[in-house]
Amino acid sequence: MGRSTSYHLTDCRELAEVCVQPPGFTEDAVVVTDPGWLTRWHLGSVTLLQAQRAGGMSVSGPRWVVQELTISREAALGSAP
Repeated sequence: MGRSTSYHLTDCRELAEVCVQPPGFTEDAVVVTDPGWLTRWHLGSVTLLQAQRAGGMSVSGPRWVVQELTISREAALGSAP
């Protein structure tokens, strides 16, 4: 993994946003990655699980957050079951 940065992902169903500054409320989880891995995941080039297994992304937080990140990304890309 390149230079890791903490990103703040906000997901309010209607609007998801990636912030480099804290959004002003308590986060549900912390994602540590670099811009390349974040971009590959966002574009659907890799799944969250693939990125985690390759050491490109880590998520610290409750299981439901990881599931939500996986499901919402797949749905946005049209690959959800």
